[in-house]
Amino acid sequence: MSNVHLNEEELQACALDGHTNQAAMEHVAGCGHCQSQISAYQTLYRHIREAKTPTLDFKTEELIPDRLPAINKEDSKETLYLYGFLVGTVALLIAGLIGLWSTIRWVFIDVTPFAIIIGLLLLSGLLIVQLMELYNTYRKKLNALNME
Repeated sequence: MSNVHLNEEELQACALDGHTNQAAMEHVAGCGHCQSQISAYQTLYRHIREAKTPTLDFKTEELIPDRLPAINKEDSKETLYLYGFLVGTVALLIAGLIGLWSTIRWVFIDVTPFAIIIGLLLLSGLLIVQLMELYNTYRKKLNALNME
């Protein structure tokens, strides 16, 4: 009989199968410490096998649609009006420039830097409008999903 106790792997193998190599079995037969460890592992394994999977008294997939925001048609109309206004404004500016090009082209001959600055300001304004719209949309969605 060996005086060295079994390692964890050997103890678990004994608890699962009931046997390992011959030297380990001889050691377990005469060692109370290893026998108690094997007994503890067997109890643990039995409880794990007998444990039931917890069940919920409700279905989570039924709760999700109640928390999703409903489509608000007024918000859709506001967005449509905003885009319509922006497209209409740009279209009128382009039509005015094309129609009056022969009359006002002398203005744009030396004003290229100013045109670039104005273009950048317009693009910045559009970006700000888009970011505000995105923020408002996600704020509404987060408020609708609030679990309070």
